[in-house]
Order: sequence, then structure tokens, then C-alpha cells
Amino acid sequence: LRNRMVEVNQDIRWIPSHLKKGRFGHWIEGARDWAISRNRIWGTPIPLWINNITGRVICIGSREELIKHAGAGNAGAGAAGYKEREEGGGNIKNRVVLQDLHRDTVDNISFSISGEPGLYSRIPEVLDCWFESGCMPFAQFNNNNHRTTTPLQPENQSSSSLEDGYGRNSCMKQHALASDAHLTADFIAEGVDQTRGWFYTLLVLSVALFNRAPYKNVIANGIVLASDGRKMSKRLKNYTPPDLLLDTQGADALRLYL
Repeated sequence: LRNRMVEVNQDIRWIPSHLKKGRFGHWIEGARDWAISRNRIWGTPIPLWINNITGRVICIGSREELIKHAGAGNAGAGAAGYKEREEGGGNIKNRVVLQDLHRDTVDNISFSISGEPGLYSRIPEVLDCWFESGCMPFAQFNNNNHRTTTPLQPENQSSSSLEDGYGRNSCMKQHALASDAHLTADFIAEGVDQTRGWFYTLLVLSVALFNRAPYKNVIANGIVLASDGRKMSKRLKNYTPPDLLLDTQGADALRLYL
């Protein structure tokens, strides 16, 4: 993946141009493993359910798939969140109505599978928010209002090649874009610090999933420095507190100055 990112970067136009082989190029050449999980309350729950006896992991690829496993009713029903009900004669104890996929809802959902011992419960971690940012080009279309029948699959990979014991195929085969032209932006623009942030995570996920660049042109602006010549930083606190500026100079004066 690292080598392919380096290859793909050669076809991207960077402004300023030195970033291609400099700051960004060096970063992807030495790209490290990315821990995409975070231990937080707020965030997108990682959709992995693990069996408490066998250790088998299932990756849930859609709201409908979770509802099916949990024995739920209509996903569009009125009650948001979760409700519990005994299922007579079956091994499913939880019935869910899903309109909210945050932790306070999905962490309550557990299920069993016929013929398997144990109970499946979600792992506690959420996704790194940069993972979500990196998914932006295709994730913005993959919702109830923009569905097509085109499978979301990496380039040159069949659905069968994605199947394994962890249910990864179900994660990949989601409704996606009618045209893959939407997957590559004409240009994006952000601060130069995003060479290790958004620019990077966009590239990682686009190469991993689609074997292509997520953008054609990048415009990176510089960073306003503090009076000590260093980048303004919350850690260093080398800046004037914004509330003090607003109280003494006013919001319009600050906007005009910037």
C-alpha cells in the first residue's frame, strides 16, 4: 500500500510543487501503520461484533444487516434507538428499531446466530475521526438519499475475493456511486499541516479501496505564525485568546484583518 501511494502521488499536481516530493512525499514513503480505533464515547462505532465464546468477528456492513442479525422490525419505524423484547421460541432476545447508530444505541444490540454458541456484542472502540474524513469522497453519496445499485468494491477485485471468516465482504458490498468520476476531486484545498491529516487519509483510503488517487490537484495554504515565529498552538498557548479579541476589537474587525 505504501509503494502504491508513492506511485499515485506522482500523478497529483501539488501547489506549492515542492510538497509532492518534499513534505508529503517523504511522509508517505515512511508511512506507518495507522491505528484507526479510538476509545471515546462520541464517534462512529466500529461495526465489529465479536462472539464471547468462539472469538469469531462479524463486520456489519449496513443498517439493514444489523437489523437482520438482531431480529429487528422495520428500520424506518418511529421509535429511535433501541428496545428489548423476548422473541418467543427463538434464540434472539433483542429487537431493535434503528434510526441512530451512535454508541448509546448500537452498544445495546447483541445477537446470537443459529448453530453457533455464544453471544455477539460490539467491540467498544469508535473510528478515528480522520478515517471518516478520508472516506468523504464516496461516503457522502452512500446514504438513504443517494443509493444506486452499484457495488462499492476496490478496482480489479471481485466480491468473492473479499470474503473471509470475518465477514469483510459484507462491509465492502455497499451501495455506492452511479459513476466513479465522483471518487476523484478536481482539486482540494487545506492548510499545509494536512499533509499528515486530511490529504494523507484521503489518499490512504482511496488507494486501499479503489487503487486510485482521490484528487487531481492540491492547493495547500501556509500557516499564520505567532509573534514568536512558531505555529499558533493550543499546546503552546502562543496566541491571543479569541474571546479577548472579540471583546476588545469586535468580530467584524477580526474578520477584516484575517
